[in-house]
Amino acid sequence: MQVDTLHLTIHNPVHLSFTETAYDSFIWADGDGETYNQSGTYYYIHSDDNGCTQVDTLFLTVYYSSSNEFAATACESFFWDGITYTESGEYERLYSDIHGADSVVTLHLTINHGTHNAETVTSCESYEWHGQTYTESDTYTFAYENADGCESVDTLHLTVNHTTYGDTTAVACDSFEWYGETLTESTEWSRTIINAAGCDSVVTLHLTVNHTTYGDTTAVACENFTWQGEAYSQSGDYTAYMSNQAGCDSVVTLHLTINQPVAAEITIETSDSCYIWNGQSYCASGDYVQTLTAENGCDSVVTLHLTTSVGVDNHEVTAVYLAPNPTQNLSRIIGLDTDPVSVELHDMRGKLVMKGTSTELDVTTLPTGMYIVKVFTGNRIINLKLIKQ
Repeated sequence: MQVDTLHLTIHNPVHLSFTETAYDSFIWADGDGETYNQSGTYYYIHSDDNGCTQVDTLFLTVYYSSSNEFAATACESFFWDGITYTESGEYERLYSDIHGADSVVTLHLTINHGTHNAETVTSCESYEWHGQTYTESDTYTFAYENADGCESVDTLHLTVNHTTYGDTTAVACDSFEWYGETLTESTEWSRTIINAAGCDSVVTLHLTVNHTTYGDTTAVACENFTWQGEAYSQSGDYTAYMSNQAGCDSVVTLHLTINQPVAAEITIETSDSCYIWNGQSYCASGDYVQTLTAENGCDSVVTLHLTTSVGVDNHEVTAVYLAPNPTQNLSRIIGLDTDPVSVELHDMRGKLVMKGTSTELDVTTLPTGMYIVKVFTGNRIINLKLIKQ
């Protein structure tokens, strides 16, 4: 009998199980090497070292990373997750969820800013700004929300200037010039100009206009006339200027008539020892002068050439004369046959105005008029007329 012997070894397979947690995906390195990205139970069937079929089991839980984003708009700054942001931009934050998976949050941030405007303005009397009327110089602010919804502040640096008022009082003669206007009558007149601040300046003129006065004076005089300190020897119209009570010119016109003395001569030869003339008795030959009043109101100088039986012989010498005559300055005695003992110059009133022995007479400084020249030559007296121009 044959006996077979069986040496039998029974191997029992080992079944392994794995419990895993992963994020987003899992590679089963101990299993089939596959990548799993979903939670589940997975099996890996293979032969073990004994050739037995081994079934490994994977209990897999997969957690996924999250990716979130949001947009925000803020004024000036935005506080997020402990950080203050002041500029627009995109910002990310990475953190783990309750399962330990990564979570990325993206912030799309817009930062708007308030508007801050400043202006400097100079105005007259008042200024309208944001619906408000301001009348005093100062710094003013206006708060509002701009188009982005942010708080904004405008600042106004305001200078308010004002209209000035002035009064001018003036007194003038005949006319007054004021801001290009010629005023000839008393008045009150206002004018608006621009002052140094660029605003209106209202100036009022209180004007008194006084006027020049005019007068006429008529005078008649003999030989010369003194008026307003001036001596006049010719007829004519003369004007003097003085101030009237208002302080303006007073124009006075003098209508002057100058009359000249009248000269006359009388020659008398008498055998009487005396001659009575106009109540006066003359007892010697000679030239005698009496001053009377002529029709023109001036002196009438009458010269009496008297020859009596007693006295100095007075011959008429016709060959003796003055030249030039009339004259303004010099005149000479022409025709004398001997040098004179004395030469006298009398005015028409008989007043002696010059005396000497020269035959040359200088009458430059004498007033215009008629004069008598007496030439004494021994026993003769020669009477000549001289006209000074």
